[in-house]
Amino acid sequence: MVENIQNVYNSINSTKGDMYMGNISQQIDKIIASRKEKLSLLQANKEAMDDVWDRILTFKQFQSDLRNNPDDFSGIHGEYEIAERIMGISTTSFEQIYQSYMSDLELMMKRLGRDRLHISFVGSAGQGKSLVMQNISGLPKSVIPSSDGGDCTGAKSIITNSDSDTVTAQITFYTKAELVGMVNQYLRALGAPTIRYVSDIPSLNLTPIKTKVEESGIAKDEELYDYLEKYVKYFDEYSGDLTDSIDAEPLSVSESEIEKYVAQYSSTDTSVEYHQYLGVKVANISKRFPHADSGKIVLVDTVGLGTTSLDTEKDMLKAVKEDSDAIIFMQCPNDRRGRISQDEIDAIDSIIKEVGTGYTKEMLFWVLNRVESGHKQPNGKQVALVMQKIKQKNYAIAMPLDVDCFNPQEVEEKLLTPVLTQLSQKMGAVDDLQIKSLSEKAHELFLAYAQICQATDQAFASSATQDLKRKFHNRIVQTFDKKLLFQLKELYLHEYNDRRNLSL
Repeated sequence: MVENIQNVYNSINSTKGDMYMGNISQQIDKIIASRKEKLSLLQANKEAMDDVWDRILTFKQFQSDLRNNPDDFSGIHGEYEIAERIMGISTTSFEQIYQSYMSDLELMMKRLGRDRLHISFVGSAGQGKSLVMQNISGLPKSVIPSSDGGDCTGAKSIITNSDSDTVTAQITFYTKAELVGMVNQYLRALGAPTIRYVSDIPSLNLTPIKTKVEESGIAKDEELYDYLEKYVKYFDEYSGDLTDSIDAEPLSVSESEIEKYVAQYSSTDTSVEYHQYLGVKVANISKRFPHADSGKIVLVDTVGLGTTSLDTEKDMLKAVKEDSDAIIFMQCPNDRRGRISQDEIDAIDSIIKEVGTGYTKEMLFWVLNRVESGHKQPNGKQVALVMQKIKQKNYAIAMPLDVDCFNPQEVEEKLLTPVLTQLSQKMGAVDDLQIKSLSEKAHELFLAYAQICQATDQAFASSATQDLKRKFHNRIVQTFDKKLLFQLKELYLHEYNDRRNLSL
């Protein structure tokens, strides 16, 4: 699978020229337009499900009325047996499937409603993520800082390919409540009492926490303490930016101001530290990318796995599931050993589990950062060994890519071009695969709804004939095949409902 896709890319790349130029951005435009059409169908499905949910709530209210006023029901219908049957009908299965389906549906609608395709970068700190994003976007280190193994930023950066060469940024800050929640995570992890208000942070007594951590000798706790200490020590530097509401307007800043919100150290003088990033939730940065055929794309950075901040894997998986079309997993093999670490295997497995093998086989790219220059030792031999192992293992990925991430031309030709080519050729099919999976869950949902309808039929001893029920069953199956859920809503809630003369 990996080799076949790589061969396709090689073929495309060998004929790159006038025939190829401009095609990717046009295809991306078509994908986005197609998504809007699919979005309208999903919107109809959501409206249908809202109606179905309202019917279920009405039915549950009916059950409640029966429990509270059994004599009223008996007076109308003449016997308690029917009431007992109605009260015994469970909606639990439907409700569980409904919640799961609606969560997936809303996520899919958000995905199809985007005006650009998102490429997310994941991996441990110091693997070359920032370097690749610098070369793709043409932005300097002052805007996309490189960590070199440290905590360069605690914020998620989103870089958009815009129609302007001017660099702009919208900085969104944490709310005070969100910041309190984050600090409390560290306090709980370290076995310390939590706080209630953001104003409690600067007065936190860290001495007993530090003493406990030092006595334990647990390295992870020491790292967590160091990060907690930053929130306390530098409170005055970031607290003024915190907001009272998640609806607060982001701060617009110029290119020269971006660094102090996204970096921990100055790009020109590492002795200069910044701490405002502690209050930054996300930095949305826009600029025209150098590659003319990049099209409508967005680069989504994630906090490096293994950094001292909590929930980095959770945040990474959330970004992968909610903010990603293509996923780029970065690895810079050690210059002494050409191997895949257990942490990297676990990260790949987590991504595959989160979004499914059907998705990762088309949209997960494993980039091996080949070092040929810069401050690190060359690792070409080790990259070759890791590449061989990836192919031998046959991981559920689109393709492994061997790229000198320090070289802008290689980043464009060996990373950006194959990723954009794959996006432009396969994204529509991947979207359809996701919608199919959603439809299968909708099938389960309506089967659960049908069971409630059938149980209600039996409770009332409906006069509908078996031939009539079989007729509707056939129409229901056809509706599933067409994946038009709103037709099923019309069938169940109107036509079938009228025939049964039963208000559910």
